Amino acid sequence: AEYMGVLVRDLKLWINKVLATRDPSWFVVDLLSDLADGLMLMIATEVLTGKFRDALFIQNATRREQREVNVGLVRQMLSARGVSTEGWTVDGIVSKRADETIALVGAMRRVFRD
Repeated sequence: AEYMGVLVRDLKLWINKVLATRDPSWFVVDLLSDLADGLMLMIATEVLTGKFRDALFIQNATRREQREVNVGLVRQMLSARGVSTEGWTVDGIVSKRADETIALVGAMRRVFRD
């Protein structure tokens, strides 16, 4: 459990460093909740890939189906850049599953090391 806490903290620090390059006011407080709607994930993905979001992206995704569209778009963008989709699903991210969120952010960090 302690290892998991350290891992989550490290991944949160990493993604916040990525987000801060776009706008210092954007940051993740709770890794699971703050990534579940896809907005912070999309911003981080844009910073890391240099590509901008699809017109289908929903800025204020309040319904589950909207969050699934957003995370699905992120998944496509990351997969195209070689980020592994093993260990995480759109449903897992939207459902705030710790193991899947950790797998996603860890995979992002492995590909986009600074």
